[in-house]
Amino acid sequence: MRKLVVTLGKQGLTGQEIAETIWLVQKTVQTDFIECTAQPGSEETENDSRESPGTAPQGATNADDDANEPRGEIRPVAPDRSPSLALPPGYETISVPDARSLTQPLQLARALRPLARRVAVGIPTLLDEAATVEAIAETGVWQPILKPDSELWLDVALVFDTSPSMSLWQRLSKDLHRLLARYGEFRDVRLWQLKHEHGQVQLASRRGVPHKAKELLTGDRRRLVVIVSDCVAPAWHDGTMQALINIWATQLPTVVFHVFPERLWARTALVKSVPVKLKPRRAGMPSNALQPLPRSVWDVGRLATTMGQPHLRLPVASLEADSLANLANVVAGDLRSRVLGMVWSDRPSESESDVTQVPADIQHWTDTFVLTASATARELASLLAAAPVITLPVVRLIRNSMLPQASAVHDAEVLMSGLLVVSGDQTPTYETAEAIAYEIFNDDVRDRLRAGYSKIDALTVIEKVSKYIARGLGKSVSEFKALLTSSDHDTTSQETQFLNAFATVTASILRSLGSEFRAIADSFALPPEET
Repeated sequence: MRKLVVTLGKQGLTGQEIAETIWLVQKTVQTDFIECTAQPGSEETENDSRESPGTAPQGATNADDDANEPRGEIRPVAPDRSPSLALPPGYETISVPDARSLTQPLQLARALRPLARRVAVGIPTLLDEAATVEAIAETGVWQPILKPDSELWLDVALVFDTSPSMSLWQRLSKDLHRLLARYGEFRDVRLWQLKHEHGQVQLASRRGVPHKAKELLTGDRRRLVVIVSDCVAPAWHDGTMQALINIWATQLPTVVFHVFPERLWARTALVKSVPVKLKPRRAGMPSNALQPLPRSVWDVGRLATTMGQPHLRLPVASLEADSLANLANVVAGDLRSRVLGMVWSDRPSESESDVTQVPADIQHWTDTFVLTASATARELASLLAAAPVITLPVVRLIRNSMLPQASAVHDAEVLMSGLLVVSGDQTPTYETAEAIAYEIFNDDVRDRLRAGYSKIDALTVIEKVSKYIARGLGKSVSEFKALLTSSDHDTTSQETQFLNAFATVTASILRSLGSEFRAIADSFALPPEET
């Protein structure tokens, strides 16, 4: 501790600043407030990586120099599918780097840059050097010109919908929180939740403490309310959610970040609204004050029926750079910009229809997905069909290692297609969704998804994921727990049902990462390998 205080003191920090820093670190570790994630193999890896607790063996030679040396392999396997089963002997736990839900955070942060403006606050107390010099040159009077201090324009209330269907996107809330908080574009970013209980929707803090919706309102109206949802919960269909959001939209800029791409919005509760383009008249306007413009001639009549009655105007954006850029420009008051939005009225339109339901014929539903889904989503589905185990962290690993062009919206297309079902009798919840295992509906669906991708098999998936994991071991602090077992270990029938391997790493890779990983490799009593 003394060495830490001395080091921080050399950086110019006062005693109070050092004490506050240590207190903040302690609180951050306890509450897991913000996790700094490094994408293995990305530019940020070296900045966010942590040093291994040990060092690699010195003076080692290449393993290829000894052709007779046996190569021991250790298999990361899926986590426990059934909490009631005890951990079998011969296994060790290991932290595997978790892939991001948002694959291009820098591009998304750049799209939100119009919101990172600064505004003057308080009375003039700071010397405006340029204005003072100019005034002296023009008038000859040595009179100081003062200016007020400035601060970032907006803070953000990130409201995450925790309905059962949104349990798939638990990691997305963390990534969005990190995206909005780490680039210095907003004064403050707070994470909130929408709890669905007994037909009601309750605003709650990130710890589950209930709050009133009006608590998000501010006197200066310099708060952006961001609602992250898939818009499929019953509360979106019966008007409960719209009534809650209307409290914020009447006074604050309020937007929805939709986890689905725009082409899938018609399958959600948005189908019961009038699609429009929203136009601003000034910066920071409440959402209900934005000017709605019909997107097509068919929407002119429907939009006219909402003008004479209470309604909600709500901008909607997908998690893509272009969509977020349009949204940011509208909130910033760019008169040339337009953002997609929806208008809900208290009286439903006669032309509205219910959300599309999953057909009873799974074959027909599979063909519908193949014909309507994007090419990237179809390829991701084929990779999952070839994977030996499917969990949400494994889905992100496969997507990041084999489909770098894919994003979270493609995860949404596949996971909400109805072609994946929960393995076993567990029910996904917001707290347990990351540990639930999934499987393809049946073999016919698996063959249909893999049609046209004959080169993709389980070995290809394991090989790609193995390289991805090997690059990231010991470098990322955002991890999920897996289990290790030696390839020499005899697996019983019970363990076969209990675990499925999804990647392999050699013992030499683990030994090169330091003492912690070397001890794990040595615990399997594998033949020593030189690195």
